[in-house]
Amino acid sequence: MRGCPIDKALHKRGSDQSPTCSSHSSHDLGSNRSNAGLPPHPKAKGERFICIGEGCASLLDIAKILKKNLGPKTRTVPATVLSNLFIQAVAISLPVTRLVLPDLGVKKAFSSTKSKGLLGWTWKYNHEQEIIASAEGLHKFRLIKA
Repeated sequence: MRGCPIDKALHKRGSDQSPTCSSHSSHDLGSNRSNAGLPPHPKAKGERFICIGEGCASLLDIAKILKKNLGPKTRTVPATVLSNLFIQAVAISLPVTRLVLPDLGVKKAFSSTKSKGLLGWTWKYNHEQEIIASAEGLHKFRLIKA
């Protein structure tokens, strides 16, 4: 989260706040399987599918999960939320901030009903496991600093 240009622009070093946006973990099945060296699913017929686990989490929810499970490694992860009004005010003078304005306070709604029904797909991990695994992978490949 700290690598985001908006985060860098909004926060002074040591700040522990982030905008009110949400995120999700998903996997694309169907026609994209051939890109991974897998044959297309016979029922996919060239269609695209969203395969999502438990829905969306706010950046604050993700931060709480990371802090709970990774302890001191998360010292720079934002722990509080900036108000939407503050972000809108900053956007007047800081153009990069305008990138998040359409997503402020919006809860994204995704569904894997089609993937589950047509392909019989199920998600293997809970929300917490996928967030921790993502963070550990980013750290392992030095894409984020501890």
